[in-house]
Amino acid sequence: MEPNENNPRHPKLRKVARATGTLLSCVLIFFCFFCAARTVVGYFHHKAAHRGESKVYERLSEQVGQMWIDGRTVRTVDWTTKKPISPKLRWIRPSPWDPLAVFSDPDGNRGFLDTRTGRIVIPAKFWHAWIFSEGLAAVSSEDGRLGFIRADGSYAIAPDFYCDRSLDYVFHDGYCWVRTKKNGPFGVIDRTGRWIFDPVYTSVCPDVGRSFIVGLENGKYGLLDSTLRWTFPPEYDCISRDPNRADAVFLTRDCIKRLVTLDGEVLEPFVIDCICPLRYDEIEEEHPQPARFLWFRVNKKMGVMEARDGRIILPARFDDVEMASETMFECRIDDNYDHSLLYDLQGRPLGEKIARSAAQTR
Repeated sequence: MEPNENNPRHPKLRKVARATGTLLSCVLIFFCFFCAARTVVGYFHHKAAHRGESKVYERLSEQVGQMWIDGRTVRTVDWTTKKPISPKLRWIRPSPWDPLAVFSDPDGNRGFLDTRTGRIVIPAKFWHAWIFSEGLAAVSSEDGRLGFIRADGSYAIAPDFYCDRSLDYVFHDGYCWVRTKKNGPFGVIDRTGRWIFDPVYTSVCPDVGRSFIVGLENGKYGLLDSTLRWTFPPEYDCISRDPNRADAVFLTRDCIKRLVTLDGEVLEPFVIDCICPLRYDEIEEEHPQPARFLWFRVNKKMGVMEARDGRIILPARFDDVEMASETMFECRIDDNYDHSLLYDLQGRPLGEKIARSAAQTR
């Protein structure tokens, strides 16, 4: 049946529909404004609350502190009134020996401020800087040149050294480790810049308290104590610290690794880092026979020992070890798989094995 256009009910229905639509539109618009207002107000309330919660104060001196803002910036403040003194900075590192603290500005440049006043005394003009110790602080420029300044910002030791970030350039007992060029050797200077130890050391690792593990060009290592006297002379193939004891180090010489105290007492005469069975046939069996031989690792080198009594057959001087047959070991140095050294089961050399491809290129 076709709808009757003259039916008087249609105009009333249309009016009701229009009124309902208008009402719903108003409600929707009001709801949107309400949600937006709540979001904005909530954002500012949260930001204000967060800003208040994130202010952390730390004391720098009797009258001056530092105030962290939002966990991202810091400035010095009067400790009593909490009134800011310095502009906003990235961080402040006080020195345990000197009232001058090193800081980083928002651009990442380094300068120094006085923790007694909270004011900047040396502007942020350095690429890197270290804390003051024994009256001097190390600073470097963008090109990596490193020198040492006084408290007034003038150079006490000219920037004739190279900035190697592996070291902390801080004077202790009148000396500091430095190097003159990138990848160059390390040496020790005094507070006048004079060499105490000439730059002949290829590596310096301050791992054992205030002692230093140093390496020479001939591949040997030694241990210097805090007064730069030899605890162990530079005649070892490797020296490393014991993470469980501060008074002992691992010494490796002639492929043997020992745990020794800094007084020279041998705690463990033979230390290995890893050990596993060594078989010619690596196919898994349901009931495998005990291995006759074991490969072991000392530092990064491998060797072979008897499983029965631990007798060393091949010392740990190879980069890879396996059994070429039931009567022969095959060893490689520098992971060169084209060139192997062959040994019998008593460790006697049998010759060399050169891959065909390698032999053809010679």
